[in-house]
Amino acid sequence: MNQNKSLKFYDSRVLPFLIGWSVAFMVFTSVQIISAFFIQDQLGISDPDQVIKFTSIALLSMALTSTFMQAVVLQVINISTQTLLRICFLIFGMVLISISVVDSLTEFFLAYAGMGIAFSMITPSLNAAATLSFEPSEQGEVAGFLAGAPVVGMILGPTIGTLLYNLDPTFPFYYGGLGAIILGVYFQFVRVSKDH
Repeated sequence: MNQNKSLKFYDSRVLPFLIGWSVAFMVFTSVQIISAFFIQDQLGISDPDQVIKFTSIALLSMALTSTFMQAVVLQVINISTQTLLRICFLIFGMVLISISVVDSLTEFFLAYAGMGIAFSMITPSLNAAATLSFEPSEQGEVAGFLAGAPVVGMILGPTIGTLLYNLDPTFPFYYGGLGAIILGVYFQFVRVSKDH
């Protein structure tokens, strides 16, 4: 391997994972931006204090399940990076689509908890899969790309999310879910180097 060549973002060993990070954060940030509006418009909660309270509960349920999954479940259950990568976006997509049809706060909270479960698998699978694909001497460049990819999603997410929301409040969830499922299908064909 030529050590003098710097890694490019379009290198086939890293590009799938950069796309994964960008899409995940694009959907994730757009969903966070519109959560309060969705509670107001789709679930009929009009009192601003209640909207803030229920939005906080939804986001907290997502954070708690994500933390529990990463700190406990994924430490106890030994799932290969390849398997995690193959299921995480499919779960993320199904959960997002389920949010587009919720009609109660309980369902909304449960769906957000499900999003936390999915996201807890996305984070380690993308990072591990990318780093397993490179030599130790390339890890610094890979880490730089992996750190930058979510920013692309965070820039695009709020704009795309609000545009879709203005067309229909369910669209950001539905189309975000559809995009995640398509990405999940794509990752069925991405080969990850064996875990060290």
